[in-house]
Amino acid sequence: MKLTYRGVTYDYNPPAVSTTPAPATGTYRGVDVRFRNPAKPLVLQPTLDLKYRNVAYRTDGSPVAAPAPEAARPSMASRARALMMKRHVRMEKRDRVSLTRAAQAIGLGGVMTAVSNIQGKMQHDVAWSHEPSAASMS
Repeated sequence: MKLTYRGVTYDYNPPAVSTTPAPATGTYRGVDVRFRNPAKPLVLQPTLDLKYRNVAYRTDGSPVAAPAPEAARPSMASRARALMMKRHVRMEKRDRVSLTRAAQAIGLGGVMTAVSNIQGKMQHDVAWSHEPSAASMS
């Protein structure tokens, strides 16, 4: 079939769809209408990997591969080191924020820090003030 759109002519061959007649018939504005159903779905549905209540499944019904084994848990020493590093970073951040606010309040331009030049460790007189205390603030 030759078609033209905005002056451009092209050939269009619509795909043939196999159908099966449906038992239902109807009337629309006085004209008899016969319904037909496609023999197979026209569009393939995408295959999705989904999970429901921690059970994996696919939308097309194909089997799901076995889950990969869990990674080994880190050792106690590496977990303790990570906790210490996190605590150290929090203390440095808290120090930097409080000193910067104090410097801005009194009109100093530079940023003050409590970190010494030796391996980035906190000064000993500042570190003890950041230890967790048993007293709670109300």
